[in-house]
Amino acid sequence: MPFDGHTGEGAMVGWLDIAKAFASPLATVVGAVVAVYVAWSIGKAQVRTAGAQRDIAFDKLKHDLFERRYEIHTAAKGIMERVIRTGTERPIDDFELLAMRIKLGEGRFFFPPKPVALFETIDQLTTQHEVARMSWERDNDNDAIRVRQGELMGDAIAKLSEIHRQFPKLMQAEMEFSQLTVPDRD
Repeated sequence: MPFDGHTGEGAMVGWLDIAKAFASPLATVVGAVVAVYVAWSIGKAQVRTAGAQRDIAFDKLKHDLFERRYEIHTAAKGIMERVIRTGTERPIDDFELLAMRIKLGEGRFFFPPKPVALFETIDQLTTQHEVARMSWERDNDNDAIRVRQGELMGDAIAKLSEIHRQFPKLMQAEMEFSQLTVPDRD
């Protein structure tokens, strides 16, 4: 029955027919709005989860890089301490020293140029010492050669000792946990 503008029982039936006619499309629209809201909420949660996973992965990468750097840092210190403390009291084939020097060579993959140059200096001074040490031991009946080789070993040890003394300061920027340090507040 069409709406004829009258009030009463006929008018009530007319409004009921209109409500029935629009109930199905209205339910569809409400259902669609709810579905969009739920999908948006889930998507937003996934974005937060992905961001947290990214942060965790980045922290893991920083941790792994620090571990590699620390191994190289320890090798550099070990080389200097071994050469400084043992001098000529080691076998010619010092495999422990060789292993540390190989580890030190990996520094070029994990450090920027400035520390790499420092590692190269340590390796060059170690080479200077070891070559002089071999000659010193081999030519033990020639005093002039032994004196010259002793001077070269002493020079290498003196320079390595100075680097060793300054090593913590020289490596501080590369070895500190920047994510854990608080900037100075002046």
